[in-house]
Amino acid sequence: MKKLLSLLALGALTYASQAERIVAVEYASNTSAQTISGTNKTTTGSTVGLKLGAKEEQMRLFLSYRYSKNEQYGGLELDFFTPDMGPLALYLGGVAGYGTVSDTSMPYYGAQAGTTLTFGGFGIDVGARLSVFNYDITTTNTLKDITSYYAALHYIY
Repeated sequence: MKKLLSLLALGALTYASQAERIVAVEYASNTSAQTISGTNKTTTGSTVGLKLGAKEEQMRLFLSYRYSKNEQYGGLELDFFTPDMGPLALYLGGVAGYGTVSDTSMPYYGAQAGTTLTFGGFGIDVGARLSVFNYDITTTNTLKDITSYYAALHYIY
């Protein structure tokens, strides 16, 4: 999985050399569903993240990293935008990567949707993301998924 992410990151950097570049900072409020010693548990928390990416007219790609006291995860985000709506646009995308939560590392995949408002070289995203973790059902302590509501500020150059 880590080799696949490295290969995808190389492709993302190649793509970034031909499009507008983006640097973004994200804050997310998260709800995670876990199974601990056979008992289902829901916890809440927040993460802060950094995203580096590239954007063309109707598509953008981010390499992202998110961190909190108990979790850290990073991967790729690919978003597709609605046709030209001026400075306001809606997007729908997919996410995939690798995460570590409470000393357990595992891959994840998911989807996100949101809206972005762009003004000059800056923008604001507001959206929601569902990340599903690829867990082993025979393990007693597992993270099943994380639902995130986020806001991101980005600089486009």
